[in-house]
Amino acid sequence: MPRAPEEYKVLRNRYKPEEIKLIFLLESPPASGAYFYDPNSLQNEFLFKAMMKIIGFRCDNLNREIKILGLNRFQEEGYFLIDATYQPVNDIFNPDVKNNKIFQDSELLLADLNELKAKENKTPIILVKTNIFTLYNDFLTELGFNIYNENITVPFPSTGQQISFHQRINEVLCCHKILNDQLLAKSYLSYGIPHEYVTHRSQAKAIVLGADSSNFSDSGKTVKLNTVFALGSPEKRYFKAILNNLKSVGLNLGNIYVQNLVRNYMTQETSDNKLWLNFVEIWKPLLKQDLDILNPQRNLPILATAECILNALLNHFVEKIPAKDYFEKYIVIKPEQNYLERTIIPCFRRHYAYQTYPKYVNIIKKYLI
Repeated sequence: MPRAPEEYKVLRNRYKPEEIKLIFLLESPPASGAYFYDPNSLQNEFLFKAMMKIIGFRCDNLNREIKILGLNRFQEEGYFLIDATYQPVNDIFNPDVKNNKIFQDSELLLADLNELKAKENKTPIILVKTNIFTLYNDFLTELGFNIYNENITVPFPSTGQQISFHQRINEVLCCHKILNDQLLAKSYLSYGIPHEYVTHRSQAKAIVLGADSSNFSDSGKTVKLNTVFALGSPEKRYFKAILNNLKSVGLNLGNIYVQNLVRNYMTQETSDNKLWLNFVEIWKPLLKQDLDILNPQRNLPILATAECILNALLNHFVEKIPAKDYFEKYIVIKPEQNYLERTIIPCFRRHYAYQTYPKYVNIIKKYLI
């Protein structure tokens, strides 16, 4: 059964860090009466398990003692979780009614944040759930709170969204690594991040890797994309040449996973961006992690859509060769030759259409499971 708001806060404040380093702002405690900060709440603890993964705490066989240990670790890390309202709303299925009820408690939320000295200490706040982002991103930012999302919406970690939850959190943290670098921050655009494209993860036969999302396709202005290369939308210009290559080796939009090496937007497109490799260094560890979640066997080849991608991933002891040599001499990059430890195959556009290199096409096909 749901509790009174004061009861939730009593439970919560037992684990309040002395110095709060990061606040997660969520929707509300669930109507079931379960609660992140209740050691006796052990069923369907999607949120707790997701938060424990962030801090590297194992909680596979969850019981009361393990949950207390996890909450203590969460506290030690300086992390704190609060709700926009302590009146449960997850059983309200009309989104407008739900959001109105959440925002009715906005003054209580502000009082809570002020009591935690969030504005005074410029405490980073990550908004979790799309509706919480919509309701509070601009609202709290305009009031001077340090909203950390960088226009990235973070889903709640349940109903199949656990992987996306961790990807989005890690993307937020990568963006702030960039913002903390005075040089890179000048080239960074806070436009959010296009999502990776995949229809069915289990059916992926190859990974297609783009350079970054930066573009000036709309009369010199950046077009903001929902997914990499605008896949899933009617827009075809970004991926048409790549798709022709994919069709030559028997691939289609239903059996590929598509991601960018650098995920944020920048003030220059790839070929003009002298700092692009610096951005790569920040993003490539997350790419490797995400690909290992997608395909832990590392048997899916990567099709690199630009020469700069391939060269950026080569290990330092591997000689860089002209682009045409890959196609004319049928060369692929072996796992031991690159950072991602996977087979990497050029899938360049323009002068390197696969249909011009039929022998290379036959070699590539052998790498597709």
